[in-house]
Amino acid sequence: MRPWPFVVSLLTVIDLRVMAEKTYGAAYKKNVMFLCNHNSCRSQMADGWLRALRGDRPVGVASAGIVGGTAVKPGAIAVMKESGVDISGFTSDAVADFDPNDFDVVVSCCGCGAKLDPPDKAAWKTRAVFADWNLDDPPAIDPGDLSAYAPPPGVRPRSPPELSAAQVPPRPRRGQGSVRGAPRGPRGDGLLRRRDGA
Repeated sequence: MRPWPFVVSLLTVIDLRVMAEKTYGAAYKKNVMFLCNHNSCRSQMADGWLRALRGDRPVGVASAGIVGGTAVKPGAIAVMKESGVDISGFTSDAVADFDPNDFDVVVSCCGCGAKLDPPDKAAWKTRAVFADWNLDDPPAIDPGDLSAYAPPPGVRPRSPPELSAAQVPPRPRRGQGSVRGAPRGPRGDGLLRRRDGA
């Protein structure tokens, strides 16, 4: 008797478990990647919020560090737990461990999009949507317990309301440069970039 059918069956079960645990990928209609320097605080919190707020919407999400993963900061875990979002099981990963082609939207949470310019990382900025947010670094502004980021008592995340077609903002036209209402950068340029540069 050959062991191959058993091995193939076992590998299939392992693959299915990995797919079921994966928080992004082909099983989702859209996939979002949150990036920051070390994947220790800002990107972890954004990842946790999107997972909590997406409900049953088919949106995959992951987060990674541009210069490498370190560890999820205990303060970030504590503040998110106070908000009703558990990120204690999250891992700090490096962007090198992911394929940019798996993601439709890439958000740099630390305003460090320029760190994605080297050839080995440039593909991250070519996704359908790239946004370079410049969120404050929680440990830098509140080096104690991150309580500055805690919501008021009793506030819990809720699913966003369903939007009708009339409520969805229009897509930017070629040459507009940014999405209407998007935050403006220090040079006055739009921070939200589409792959075609519009």
